[in-house]
Amino acid sequence: MHARIWSVLTGFTPWMNVMKAGRLIRFDQGIPFPERSNTAPADHPLVTLMQGRFSPDLANFDAQTVKLTQDYKLAVVGRDLSVVPVNVIKWYTVGAIVNVGPYLGEYGLIHEPVTIIDGTDDIRAHRDDANGQEKRCVTMLTIRVPMIVRNADVIAGTFPTTQTNY
Repeated sequence: MHARIWSVLTGFTPWMNVMKAGRLIRFDQGIPFPERSNTAPADHPLVTLMQGRFSPDLANFDAQTVKLTQDYKLAVVGRDLSVVPVNVIKWYTVGAIVNVGPYLGEYGLIHEPVTIIDGTDDIRAHRDDANGQEKRCVTMLTIRVPMIVRNADVIAGTFPTTQTNY
């Protein structure tokens, strides 16, 4: 699902128009996060997609399936204290999801619409430790993805990566 969310975002032209490939940190591909002291203003906005809370609903599964919820944290670090570029990325993130639909094209795997449950800005969160003076606007969006998975796949330790597995 991590790769699917990246695909939804990078497949949306307005979102990519404000981004550069070097500014996307993909933890599903083993790319290391850059040291803060090594990032320059031209490296921003910097966008990272991380996994957040994982919640299997073990109290309400049936003989065939189990429901799981995985949160994904989309962190955006602006080039300075301006909220405008960060807000643009937030709006285009919503636009990318609306563009493909609330199930991200994963009908059968995602059993309820994907939601953005939180969007928090913090201008104090990112400070360049090299000189202690540079501050940047940071926002964190939480994308909640409710999924339903066959019990046989959970028991076997195989997790579907796309709807073609379902």
